[in-house]
This record gives sequence, structure tokens and C-alpha cells, in this order.
Amino acid sequence: LWLRDPAAASLARGAVASANVSGRAIDARLQTLDAGLSTLRGEPAARDAYRTAAESWRQLDLPLHLALCELDEHLLGGDGEPPEEVLRILEELKADGLVSLLSLRRPGSRARRARSNRPSVRTAPPTDADRPARRAARPRSRAR
Repeated sequence: LWLRDPAAASLARGAVASANVSGRAIDARLQTLDAGLSTLRGEPAARDAYRTAAESWRQLDLPLHLALCELDEHLLGGDGEPPEEVLRILEELKADGLVSLLSLRRPGSRARRARSNRPSVRTAPPTDADRPARRAARPRSRAR
């Protein structure tokens, strides 16, 4: 959907529909794909279809999928800022990479700098102070 390729999205929808699995998450995925295809075709019912799909994800309590569904709608047909709910979910999930990739930011917010974990005793390279002192080699005594 994000590539705006209806043929590829239709193939993806067909693959999901023909998979030998069922359940509410599959139904929500199909609703999301159908809403996206409606948007790509310019159908006026697309907005309502996205609302239905988003509500399905909310009921399943799957925040990442909900955010991705709402991002689909925003990226395909939205105007202005992404929905506040998407930004909140991505912040809670610490999905900074996705936020950066899509250039999503709350107005006035700054990106958090990526930081590595602090070194621990096991991971930090030894410093000169941490290395044991080398002892001088003793001269070998000559056997008589």
C-alpha cells in the first residue's frame, strides 16, 4: 500500500485471504488492505473502511497494528499531520526508527538521539588501569 501499487496490494490481499488461517486479526488485516485498496482507487467509502479497520485493531489491543493501519490512511490519503494516536503509540513503543523513516514528529518535538547501552564490566574494553601489571621476567638461574 505504501508503494501506492494497487496490483501488488491486491496480490497481498489475495495471499492473506487464501492463507489457511482465520481469526479476528486476519479479518482486521483484510479490512485494512481493503480500505487501502479503496483509497488507491479513489473510492469515497475508503475513510469509513479505515475507521472500521482501526476499530478492529483497537478491540484486539494490538497497538502497532493499529498505528500501521492509521499510518496507511495518513500516507495514502491523509492531509496534514498524522493522527495524534499514531504518534502516541509510536512514542510508547519507542519506535523511533519508524518515526524517523516516515518523518513523523509532533510539532515542536525533537528527535531523541540514539544511544548505545552503557558499557558494563563484561562489555567494556579494558583500560590500562584495569589491566593487571606485568611482572618482570626473572632471570633463569644457571644450573651447576
